Amino acid sequence: APELRREFKRKRKAESAVRSRLGRNLLMPVFWTAVFFAMIHRRDDVAWAAGIIALWAAGTALKWGHHWFQQFYASEDLVVLNSLPLNDRQIFQFQLRRYFSGAGWVAWELLLGYLVLAFLPGDKIPPIYGMVIAAVAQTFLVLALALHAASYLHMLPMGTLAGLLRMTAIVLLVMGVQEFEFTPALVRATEWFLPTGWINYMLLQSMRDFTVLALGIPIAAIIYLSRYSFERLRSFYSLEGFEIVPGPAH
Repeated sequence: APELRREFKRKRKAESAVRSRLGRNLLMPVFWTAVFFAMIHRRDDVAWAAGIIALWAAGTALKWGHHWFQQFYASEDLVVLNSLPLNDRQIFQFQLRRYFSGAGWVAWELLLGYLVLAFLPGDKIPPIYGMVIAAVAQTFLVLALALHAASYLHMLPMGTLAGLLRMTAIVLLVMGVQEFEFTPALVRATEWFLPTGWINYMLLQSMRDFTVLALGIPIAAIIYLSRYSFERLRSFYSLEGFEIVPGPAH
């Protein structure tokens, strides 16, 4: 029947899109991680490489803070959801699953980035299990910072700031490859002023000085307090007054 053929084509198209998105999320980080490793593996400077990850992770946090509003207030899904007998709370729960299904790939990106550090030359490289722990902690921190940013920094151009932080990570990469004299100062700045850099400082210095583990207290506080930022975002979520207009057909 024509209806069955159309339904089959729709399902096949949807499955193809899911496979394509899954492959892209799996393989693209691998490609960029290989590029990253090719540029840093000749230098015995794990702190520099970790500083690049800290800047990139900070940019990722702001990116997902910005994406919160794209997902919950400007998603194409709202065109369909708004036509269903759903209240704001039900729509929020649906969009929340979509949001974290995308943000969860941050863990894969950070795991690849930290595992690269384990293959750098030198005798100051932390063990692989330390890299894995750092990647997990960094993932929770990035998502927590994204929630804080969405809750309290929504008036700032977070997409632009995210791009600037990621561009700074690329600048630091180039500076380190060219061995500019300002590179160590920028690396120290990431360790002092960025929460994502505090994790790196603990990773690299805790084997020599256990007191640096005290930095885990503010990191844990940031992650724990994100529950209140999340509750604030959920309590204020409402589509009342929003005009849901379908986007152009693709």
